[in-house]
Amino acid sequence: MPGTVKAKLVYKLFMPPLKKFKIGFDLDGVIIDHTQNKILVAAEYGFKIQPWQIASQYLKHIIPPEIYHQLQDKIYGPLTLSAPMITGALTVLSEMKNMAGLFLISRRQSPLFRTTARKWLKTNLPGIFSAEKIFFVATDADKNAICKKLDIEAFFDDRLSVLGQLTSVAGRYWFNQHEAPGQVCPTGITEIKSWSNFLLKMKRLSLTQPFE
Repeated sequence: MPGTVKAKLVYKLFMPPLKKFKIGFDLDGVIIDHTQNKILVAAEYGFKIQPWQIASQYLKHIIPPEIYHQLQDKIYGPLTLSAPMITGALTVLSEMKNMAGLFLISRRQSPLFRTTARKWLKTNLPGIFSAEKIFFVATDADKNAICKKLDIEAFFDDRLSVLGQLTSVAGRYWFNQHEAPGQVCPTGITEIKSWSNFLLKMKRLSLTQPFE
């Protein structure tokens, strides 16, 4: 065996494995699309809302607290199972699962809400997020603690208030699915309008921090 070939083989056998780039994802509003369910449930209570108003920071100012909590119970309980996936999520996650470490970090407090989320994931995204890479937290602030513990390097969320608390994460990406009017993306956070856009950003980032 020529010396140079032998040297390359030895290097490949004993070189330390490269650390996989770690990406964290929110679930609701990023992967699961609750738009139509929220519009329909709100209508049942007599409220007409636009797609951009489904986010909690808007909905709380439109619907009274007691009705809002009832709506949440329906959306994140039984109706989760009928909710579709955000366009492009399956294609992008399927491509990324072999390129990076994918982690799901979602704020779902109720055991029922967590159960329906796991059932949805099992049905719609089998093999994408392994059980040990799925985390449910009680508060938005808890997301930062999990990200710090896992060394998450990029996080994809639909709420600026959450991303603002992720001080341990270098790359913070805001999914502005319905292009809410008047929302300004703060410095240090990148606005994303589609999953294909997010994939492009991650591929560009991988040029300086290889996925594997």
